[in-house]
Amino acid sequence: IEFRTAGYATSLHAVRAGLLEQIPEPYVAGSASRYIRDCVLYDVLDGTKAVNALLTSPDLVAAFASDHPSRFTETHIAGDGTEIQGTPEVVTCAQGYNRLTAGLNAIYTSWWGRFVQALAGARGLQPAAVDSVLTTSYQSLLNVAATPQEILFQSAMIHSFDEAIQLQAKLTGSDAYLMGLTLAQAQYQQRTALFTMGQLAQRLLPVLRSAVEGILYGLFPLLMLLLFTPLGPMVLKTYAIGFLWLQCWGPLFAILNLLSSVQAERMLTAYASEGITLATYRTLDALTADGLAIAGALCLTVPVIAWALASGTFAGLAQAVGTVTGSAQSSVGSASASAGMGNLSMGNVSLSSLSANKFNPAFESTTGATLREYGAAVDGGYAPARYGYVTPSGGATQL
Repeated sequence: IEFRTAGYATSLHAVRAGLLEQIPEPYVAGSASRYIRDCVLYDVLDGTKAVNALLTSPDLVAAFASDHPSRFTETHIAGDGTEIQGTPEVVTCAQGYNRLTAGLNAIYTSWWGRFVQALAGARGLQPAAVDSVLTTSYQSLLNVAATPQEILFQSAMIHSFDEAIQLQAKLTGSDAYLMGLTLAQAQYQQRTALFTMGQLAQRLLPVLRSAVEGILYGLFPLLMLLLFTPLGPMVLKTYAIGFLWLQCWGPLFAILNLLSSVQAERMLTAYASEGITLATYRTLDALTADGLAIAGALCLTVPVIAWALASGTFAGLAQAVGTVTGSAQSSVGSASASAGMGNLSMGNVSLSSLSANKFNPAFESTTGATLREYGAAVDGGYAPARYGYVTPSGGATQL
């Protein structure tokens, strides 16, 4: 995908936009995660479905089909794909799968419209070109020949599977999985430092270029007056350098776009034969995020390098390199300090805090402190005895 037709690093942006897609309608998204938890996960546990087949499936919508006669799931999707208002219906897994596919097909038209609007607006594309840009990007970088509908459905099913796993972990109190999820989220936040900076730069640099170009055109009458003064030659030289500086931006962006596309293709080549599956999704997500972070950081160097070329001095190149490496050094320093020192907090005070509607099914224990509760009420069920402290004779005093 060329820079002159689609913009800077658009192929990577299209791939990542597809990877991050989730089901936009809450009634379909919630029904999908419940169906996977109630039907698919239990098919895996009893051996009906092979784990490896799910992890490597390029079509998860078909792979998640379940026809177990004695398993049921709740769904908010009616038989025609519309939303069931109020209480969800309890259906068999076979019926739940049919309703899930009907719901996905029913919302696809509006879903694709929102995706086109978002990608076209972010990358400055014509809405009619988004279809070809998306399919070409997946074909060139991942060797995945799929329609836009298949791309969105595959990514959405991966996210729904993750939500089902998280829901199951919360209901069963799986602390190990939740801890792994927390660490993965922390690593993701660290990785996106350069990506965020690059995204802001890609939005601000075109505005900056247009503003500077407008100022240069607006100063032309003043330049004509200054030409009749002793400052004329110097002002004319500076004026010409300013225009040359702006004209160097386009070729530099085209070169960086080519380099970032070639680098992305090299990074993703190892997964081209496998495509987008549950097994490869996390790696592809990390690689595309890294590629966009590098591309975003490099675009910050374009104005500096262009000025060096236009003015004939390369004194600003050190600043350009520092712009890219400074953020990385800051991220590494904070991450290293966090890993070495841990998360330590002392002397914190909280006043007038309010917390309500909390539900925690996991087992908890508190030791090392006296526990006293006043005015507590139990509505339904039972309350276990609470003990405040252990007496010297070995007994316990109940509060």
